[in-house]
Amino acid sequence: MNIQSLLLPLLFILGASAITMLTKALQILGRIQSKKEFKKKPHYFFVYTLIQKLFSQDAWDNLFYLLSFTKHLLRLLYSTSFLICLLLNVFNEIAPHFPHILIAIAIIAAVALAFDFFFRFVVGYNPSLFLRIVTPLTSFFLLLFSPITFPLLKLQQFLFHPKQSKPHGFSRARVKDKILELAHESELSLHLDPFDRRTISAVASMRDRIVREIMVPRIDIFSLSVNQTVHEAAQKFISEGYSR
Repeated sequence: MNIQSLLLPLLFILGASAITMLTKALQILGRIQSKKEFKKKPHYFFVYTLIQKLFSQDAWDNLFYLLSFTKHLLRLLYSTSFLICLLLNVFNEIAPHFPHILIAIAIIAAVALAFDFFFRFVVGYNPSLFLRIVTPLTSFFLLLFSPITFPLLKLQQFLFHPKQSKPHGFSRARVKDKILELAHESELSLHLDPFDRRTISAVASMRDRIVREIMVPRIDIFSLSVNQTVHEAAQKFISEGYSR
């Protein structure tokens, strides 16, 4: 097996692993911090700006959809090209039988898992740095497969997200579930102490029963004598309609 025959599968697996690293970096940084990184170098992260212009509604989720779709396409191309490469170069002298195909599939899966594990493991040390490192390669593949992924995303939005329907996320129960998920199940929960989580949960559960005080400005003024007692002053406040 020569090196040239492995270049194409290697390129595909590197692209898929780079998308895995970028996706993991975005998840670690979170939406707010990731968008700050995008704003620092808008020309460097131009793909996100392009997605915002083409898919204005929820560009963040659309970015993850396109990353996932592109990664699956790259893995499919990697598996196909590597399988053909193994069958033509390793088993070229003998007719490949079922055990040979199983061995080839096992090798393909092992290499893919090794790349995926390594890229996921490394990104945790410095997500911002690796986000910038893998962005050029991921941007290349996102644009390369955009004639496939962009129309499919548009079609999905047209079929399953009609503009006339009310979004599911606007229901009160949905908002409450999102707040509780943020407090207990998200990465933010790791940085909250139990008291903070209980406070957020209590506010989410009682949000419709919390009394909101309205301060009404007063234009009438009265005075108190310096010789009046506290009890007399309190009675005067009550008679004038002051709550405190």
